[in-house]
Amino acid sequence: MNLDLIKPQKPVSALFLFRAYRACQLLGARRPVLLKAMELKEPELRNPLGYFDSAKLSALFEASAEELGTDDLIPKIARKMVPSGFSDPGFLALFDINFGAVLGKVIHAQRLGHDKPILNLHRDRLGDYVVWDDDACQSKKMMYLGFLVIIESLRSIDEDALYDIRSVSFAHSKSEEERAYSFHIAKNSSISILHDRPHNRIEFRRGFFDLANPDCNNRLKLASKKQRAEERWQTRPYAKSCYDYLIYLLDKPGPNLDSASESFAMAERTLRRKLVAEGTSFREVLEWVRRDICHLYFLEGKRQLSDISTLLGYSELSAFTRAYTSWYGHPPSKDASGHAKMAA
Repeated sequence: MNLDLIKPQKPVSALFLFRAYRACQLLGARRPVLLKAMELKEPELRNPLGYFDSAKLSALFEASAEELGTDDLIPKIARKMVPSGFSDPGFLALFDINFGAVLGKVIHAQRLGHDKPILNLHRDRLGDYVVWDDDACQSKKMMYLGFLVIIESLRSIDEDALYDIRSVSFAHSKSEEERAYSFHIAKNSSISILHDRPHNRIEFRRGFFDLANPDCNNRLKLASKKQRAEERWQTRPYAKSCYDYLIYLLDKPGPNLDSASESFAMAERTLRRKLVAEGTSFREVLEWVRRDICHLYFLEGKRQLSDISTLLGYSELSAFTRAYTSWYGHPPSKDASGHAKMAA
């Protein structure tokens, strides 16, 4: 069965497609070329509630391969899609208690599968598995990308975790195009790459899901849970939508009221009016997001203030310092060292 020829559904979240699109740009592909190939506008990719069929992802792959003059593209995109900051879906998962919890939340953050998740955790007496739904009608390239993002996310926590992967299995036969993907999965490890198998899955040794995550950070998890608490948003649904929208765009260009309203398919004045009715404004929501995410970076305790400033969307450190001082009455340097010591 040729998975690439099956009728497309709408299993790819806008956030996943946006991350892949950004990865292709970082690799050197031109933004207008990619958007034209996908027949999309960038605001559509920024809608946190949006979903697209897998044909959009295939069009992105094809345009990027032509732009960059390479067929060995999926592993490179996957490396760029590994969550590296709190604006990336799945980054908080990397601080969970054990590898099973990490994988479950990284998979959830990928948002593959609209009505039904495509990737799931499974375990039996023989091993622990990440399984691609056998009934999912998706392309092989999309499957490779989904698996590789998971594997690269584990690599970012602990390189040795890859030695707990026994095999990566695929139900289809191996093609020449896939040799590079297989090599990338297996390099620096003893992972077996298998084809013509009953299932598409990553197999880990039994008990891997229960292994403690060396990067576990309970203070980070509790702070994030408090920020996302439903009671905070009970009377502010539009503020919450803007909050979620802005989190994923803090370190990327273009998060403003105009682009937000376009992503939400409403007029700018309509969104502004709805926010005013909730007792806030787009600028105020942006300040909430920056303040909350700044707190998480301080709890992480691994970054320079200049890096945090950039990740929060400030053009220069002095602007971040002024904002932080207005929030707390003192500069960020006073708090940063203390949080770094707690994280050590």
